[in-house]
Amino acid sequence: MRKRLLTLMVVFLTALPYLHSASIHVTITNVKEPKGEVIIYLFKGSEGFMDPDSARGIVKIEASDYEKGHTFSDLETGEYVVILHHDRDRNGKMKSILGVPREGFGFSRNYRPKTRAPKFNEVKFAVEGDTTIEIKMIYF
Repeated sequence: MRKRLLTLMVVFLTALPYLHSASIHVTITNVKEPKGEVIIYLFKGSEGFMDPDSARGIVKIEASDYEKGHTFSDLETGEYVVILHHDRDRNGKMKSILGVPREGFGFSRNYRPKTRAPKFNEVKFAVEGDTTIEIKMIYF
């Protein structure tokens, strides 16, 4: 009996992290042309949320397949930010002229910048389970 109870406890404790895991499905709209790729950056928490090196996950999908979106799985609950970049020339950098982006981009909560980059509180969203967000790509 003790052996069964111990085995059951080990199985339960091993499965515990997966009982509280969450996922984020990112749906993308308004991609202007099916050229290049869409890069999806996932950030957890406010620290470094605009720095690609701090991203919790980075996924590249073909711009022609943007309608499929992407699902990030096995995530902890908490506050997240998703940033999109339509990298038409596949160079991994946002092309801009005089600080105005020349490639598409988007933020969670569909934040639309006017004169500055967003603050964490303007683009964050809470994840407590499986979550779907839609982000509309912005072009100037």
